[in-house]
Amino acid sequence: MPKISVIVPIYNVEQYVGDCLQSLIKQTLPDIEIICIDDCGKDKSMQIVKDFAARDERIRIVKNWCNHGLSYSRNHGLKYAHAPYIMFCDSDDMFMSDTCEKMYNAITESGTDVIVGNIHVIYEANHNLKESDANFFRVPTVGIFDIPENNKYICYGSAWGKIYRRNVIINNKLNFPNGLKHEDEFFWPAFCSVAKRVGFIENIVYQYRRRAGSIMNVAYQQNKLNIDPLKILEKYFKYTNKHNVFWGQRNWFWGIMMPAMLNASINYSGHDKKSECLKFLYKFIKRNWSSYGINTDVQNKVQNIISHAESVIH
Repeated sequence: MPKISVIVPIYNVEQYVGDCLQSLIKQTLPDIEIICIDDCGKDKSMQIVKDFAARDERIRIVKNWCNHGLSYSRNHGLKYAHAPYIMFCDSDDMFMSDTCEKMYNAITESGTDVIVGNIHVIYEANHNLKESDANFFRVPTVGIFDIPENNKYICYGSAWGKIYRRNVIINNKLNFPNGLKHEDEFFWPAFCSVAKRVGFIENIVYQYRRRAGSIMNVAYQQNKLNIDPLKILEKYFKYTNKHNVFWGQRNWFWGIMMPAMLNASINYSGHDKKSECLKFLYKFIKRNWSSYGINTDVQNKVQNIISHAESVIH
């Protein structure tokens, strides 16, 4: 029985996937399974994966019936995971050689639901983001903590760079949102909303590659309407209400997550499409907003968004 299931979606990454798999098969903790999801790309990525699998029986290949995207691939991989702990690795990124060992020891010794490590960024593009990345990808502290109800974004929101207790994901029917970009911005706070404790370690555990052809880089440059962040907001609202955990984080949701998702949608869409983003959010607020139990600062923030939306829309 493997100790960790590492889920790796594969799509058109022939230049990078060899480095990714090499970093996984050379882990100092050998008791892992590597679940590679074939998302039906058009390059030679899967031939490289098959060559690795022929040499290492820990690599398992699961094929999507057509190209479904990152969320579907991760969800598909979760169905085949056998280990009690889950990690994610994008196929153009890499683990450090001792990542699995460090993360496994940390989560089993602490008894937490998730362990978070530090990130090293490899810059092939977006060199202008170095300063902001240094702040964004740095763990806020080191130690074991109860997850606060009123602040779910306790560190960077990416699915990778973390090790998760599998039964928290399965028991709470937690999935990535199919068909939507910004999927991690649902998965991470949703996981925190149903988990109890988190641990932070100072070790660098993940090498994240910023490259010109990445999903998010392409999405940012397309400059067309992108309300996926607002759809993520809506999905998160429904998920936390369904699991009866929304009440404890209502101020965080309306005061922090909602403005962040609005800004993300506007930034990805371009400011000329701001009114369309505001219109979508305005309808969501009108359907779901209640000031009961909301502190004054958050009430004012929501009212300002409503007033601004009304002035733009009308």
